[in-house]
Amino acid sequence: MAKIGKARRDTARIKEGEWRRLFLDSDPEKDGKILTKGYTDAYRDAVADRVRLAAEIYNGDRSKMPVSASRHIDIDMHCTHLFLDVSNVQGDDGKDLTFTQFCDVLRDPDYLELWHLAQAATASVGRRAEADRESAEKN
Repeated sequence: MAKIGKARRDTARIKEGEWRRLFLDSDPEKDGKILTKGYTDAYRDAVADRVRLAAEIYNGDRSKMPVSASRHIDIDMHCTHLFLDVSNVQGDDGKDLTFTQFCDVLRDPDYLELWHLAQAATASVGRRAEADRESAEKN
């Protein structure tokens, strides 16, 4: 019989953050990493407030907001509230990106896939099943 404990989130890791792979390279040792907090109700409330404010110019109708405006808000909120640092990530010129440069690149529509990888990293923070798998791999 399946136990529900495998679906429990580690809220301490979600609040504190943890280093997660970006899956830019198949080799875990060479891959870029992001230090990110996980999604919390407080974060989602802050996003909702920001979207509500931005939608005022559309008479409060969020459905009329351009997708690019919504994406800009999402990226800005991640970079200011969830993302904390990056490691082992280089720009197209081969130079290491600072955290600020990484966030700037995320805002470029040409790097939409990078944005999706960063979101996936955030979504994976605090997943107990993943922690169990990583622990098993070490043993």
